[in-house]
Parts: sequence; structure tokens; C-alpha cells
Amino acid sequence: MTIVFAGLVIFLLIVGGYLVLSYNHIKESEQLCEKSSANVRVLLKQRFDEVPRLVNICKGYMKHEKEVLESLARIRSNFEEQDSSGGQIIDSRELKAMDELNSELTISLEQVDALAENHPELKASDQLLELQKRLSHLEDSIADRREYYNEAASRLNSRLDSFPDNLLSSLLGISKVDYLQFQDL
Repeated sequence: MTIVFAGLVIFLLIVGGYLVLSYNHIKESEQLCEKSSANVRVLLKQRFDEVPRLVNICKGYMKHEKEVLESLARIRSNFEEQDSSGGQIIDSRELKAMDELNSELTISLEQVDALAENHPELKASDQLLELQKRLSHLEDSIADRREYYNEAASRLNSRLDSFPDNLLSSLLGISKVDYLQFQDL
């Protein structure tokens, strides 16, 4: 009887240990997604925060292209409203909205570049050239961080698909995350 009891205790310890390890790995993957999501948010915020600076640089040169500058200000305002969940993993609704805003910003920035071509004094502006370099660097950084986030999301999703982690995650209410796929970066 004691051998059966000892065997049962050992079995329960092994199963319990495995469940604890699985839970810890799932939580680690989830935290990696949150961290990388926060990194993407920071870079997007920096990109959108450069918009007022761009508007100020261009204002004096483009008085009659007011609608482009107003569009940039509206897009930035919409981003501020959208960026509400802080460090949480980006959900599918927020993901779609951020993708749309990012696409709108990219189109507006391309319009500013086209308008700058028509204003040689603006095109030669050191401030504009410096800001264009900064925006280009931010776009590259966002692409890198997006790739890192997608890798973390893939790791978490794979873990949630595998047995027995899928059972544990469903019991804990942990679900798969969406990938970031900004179109115009």
C-alpha cells in the first residue's frame, strides 16, 4: 500500500511540476509579447509625435496646402485617442485601427514630400532634412520591433496550440494574439 501511495505522490509531483513549468513558460511568452508590443507602441508614438514638428516646419512654406497639414494633425490626434491600452498586448481591434492610422500617416508624409519638391526652399531646409532622416529611422525601427513582436506572438501562439499547454491555457483564459502587419512601412 505504501508503494502505491508513494508512486501516486511521485506521479502527482511530476504532473504538478510539469503544469507549473508549462504555466511559467506560457506567462513568459505572454510577457515577451507585452514587452515587444510596448516597444512598438513607443516607436509609433515617437513617429506620431514628430508630426507637430513637421507641421511647424512646413507652415511657413505651404500656406496654401493647409489641408495636408490639417490632415497630419487629425491623424496624430486619432492616434492619441487610439493608443489607450499602455503595455497590454495589442488586440485585433486596436491592431486594425493602428494599421489604418499608420497607413494614413505614411500617405500624408508622402504628400508632404511631394509638396516639398514644389518648394525648393523647404526641400533645402536643414530642419526638414533632419526630420525626414528621423522619420525614416523611426520607420526602420518600427519594422524591426514589429518583427520582434511577431516572433514573440508566434512563440506564444505555437505554445498555446501544443498539447497539453492548450488545455492549461484554455483553463486560464489565455488566448492567441494577432500579428502586426503594417502595410506601408
